[in-house]
Amino acid sequence: MKVGILTCHSGLNYGANLQLYANVKTLERMGHEVFVYDNRDYPAGPCRDFVSTHMQLTRECRSDDDFRAETLRLGIETVIVGSDAVLWFLPHKKEGHGAYPNPFWLRWAEGLPVRKALVAGSCMGVMFLKVRGVLRRELCRDLSAFDYIAVRDRWTLMFLRWVGVRKADLVFDPTSCLPDLFQPEKRDLPAELQDARYLLLTFSGDENMTTWVEDLAGKARSAGLKTCFIPHPDRLCEVEGVDVSIMEPLDPLIWLSILGNATAYIGERFHPIVLSAFYRIPFWACDYYSRSGLHGLISGRSKTKDFCARIGASKQLAPSDTFFERNTPESILQAISGKRALSSPADPAGFRSVLEKAIGK
Repeated sequence: MKVGILTCHSGLNYGANLQLYANVKTLERMGHEVFVYDNRDYPAGPCRDFVSTHMQLTRECRSDDDFRAETLRLGIETVIVGSDAVLWFLPHKKEGHGAYPNPFWLRWAEGLPVRKALVAGSCMGVMFLKVRGVLRRELCRDLSAFDYIAVRDRWTLMFLRWVGVRKADLVFDPTSCLPDLFQPEKRDLPAELQDARYLLLTFSGDENMTTWVEDLAGKARSAGLKTCFIPHPDRLCEVEGVDVSIMEPLDPLIWLSILGNATAYIGERFHPIVLSAFYRIPFWACDYYSRSGLHGLISGRSKTKDFCARIGASKQLAPSDTFFERNTPESILQAISGKRALSSPADPAGFRSVLEKAIGK
């Protein structure tokens, strides 16, 4: 079968790049030919090169007519939309980032002889209770046109029910496939990390982070551990005192090798936490999607918090405004040394079966 995937594919975001890689390579192992819709301009660099190297891109698609033409030209039989924030939108916005509708809702595929699937989609953060009237009916219409829907978090599942869509699976992120597709090897590591035990850190820069990381690095060194700091590729910042600092954007598989060989991961963002769990790397999650106190209790808008709760690892997460107080360098190093037990989340499996449902097999 010929399958087309429509997603945000080549931005400076290792998680988005690896989600796509996991979907494409799993489908190819199942015997399908996979095309990725080249749906926007992306900056030149390792993330764009990664997608171009490992996947088949369609011709550039800038309009609904382009998507339709490429689907017919290539003979695509199933269109999969996903993953991540493909359902995210700003109510009533019609143009630009966050507009609804946009190509991810597949209005352009109406009338085409294709199966339509939404896989691990998310609208985390959309205030869907404010969606009413005509907009609510339009959303229900667009979503009901999909032959199969699977979402990545409970917020999005509630959104679907709010607009009137009852049939949808709650699944884990596509990167749950990666341990079967890619085993990190030490030969891919920077020379400074070869044969070393190290902590991998990723944070956005702020004063609390800088002092805390310097303290952790010094104490880790005394315990025989190196520290490696890799900022988010779209939000570069520097930190002093670590043993290895990698400032240039990396090939996503090299980044995954560094994560997969780490003694532990400490930092922000969703996908490093998710991949740490899938690769069974001890992690501490600084959840910058949520805050402490009443606001944190009632919002429910953190995808990292949702994921950690679902795998039984809530104790390994703290809101960003309390993270550095609740997780001292001493407590982390004590846990790594085995003096305090860490959660051991189950290895989520079965994403192949999700893709089988998506393509109707």
